[in-house]
Amino acid sequence: MAPLWKLEVLQQDSNDFGNRTSDASMQVPRDSPGLAFLDDSRLIVYEAVPTGELSSRANPDISSAFRLRATVIDPASGKIILTKDWGARPYGSSIQVTRSGILVHTGEVLRILSHDFSEVQRWTYPEIPDSNDPKHCDQRAISVSPTGDTVMVSCFNYKLNSSHLDVWNSNLSKSKYSWNETTQPEVYLHSHSISDTGIAAMDRRQQNMAVTQFGSTVWETLDVGTNQPESPVFCANFPTLVRDTWLVNVCSSAFLLVSTDGHVLMTDPLDKMDSPTHSPNRNFAISQNGQRVAVSLDSKEVRKHSRSEGSARRVSTHLVIYDLHLRQRVLNLNITPLPERDFDFALSPDGSKLAVLNDRSVSVFSVPVQ
Repeated sequence: MAPLWKLEVLQQDSNDFGNRTSDASMQVPRDSPGLAFLDDSRLIVYEAVPTGELSSRANPDISSAFRLRATVIDPASGKIILTKDWGARPYGSSIQVTRSGILVHTGEVLRILSHDFSEVQRWTYPEIPDSNDPKHCDQRAISVSPTGDTVMVSCFNYKLNSSHLDVWNSNLSKSKYSWNETTQPEVYLHSHSISDTGIAAMDRRQQNMAVTQFGSTVWETLDVGTNQPESPVFCANFPTLVRDTWLVNVCSSAFLLVSTDGHVLMTDPLDKMDSPTHSPNRNFAISQNGQRVAVSLDSKEVRKHSRSEGSARRVSTHLVIYDLHLRQRVLNLNITPLPERDFDFALSPDGSKLAVLNDRSVSVFSVPVQ
């Protein structure tokens, strides 16, 4: 399938995506580039680029070895509309879009912008070195619901084995919930997704999904493999909420659409596309209306060795798009050439376009209408 256009956008080669593993985020020298649709007529491509300057400890705006650069592109034509950049750290730099704003995360600084890129407010997270302090944060994550109406900021303290969670409206002007999560050691909150009402995560055995409502410390386990004996073997590696009552997952045998009360609504065998891509940014992309979802999958070739364990080699990467209203696959896109360094993808809010970042180039494809 030919793209509508293809454009070389990135300035730097950031990492070796071809050899990426599930924990490779600890190995890259800086954050990976990414994509985000601002709306149906604007696509943001972002990357952290080196400046050759020394970094200010006080504020990256004063002087920084990196700048977070955003390039805004017309997804219909591939024309660059504008570029903008901010002082950044090598880690913790990203851009996310909500229904009413843009979240620019650069290390300890979070800027909330309007859709015209005007800065509305700025948060600076204080450094708290005492790991016994409940406010100490070893890992901070910002999640946005598929609708863009809800934002959750999570802060994990490794020593206390606890997370502090804050839920906000789309422009972070009104707090909805704030609580500490310490009562569920079996829930792996490092990898989670949110809707406008709750959270989905995996258990530590990576076998079952768990869901909860905002503000609650009570989690319900969705043991789909046990409750639905006719369904494929279940493995909850990447549970992703697509609306308040639906979530999707992928395992070695099928794509699954599951309700939050544990019912399997749809399955689609994945044939030889047997492994979720260990993308640095995402494994699923969801249209804002929740109708379409894209999933990234790898096919691997296992080579047997006479005196050692076999080694797996990635031979292809596919993006598969589903229409959840129709309960069917609408596109299977083979990504060529095979990504070696950077890879990301995003669906437009109306689900009509798919943007793909492959190393330095960005392409936009039209998603077929059924």
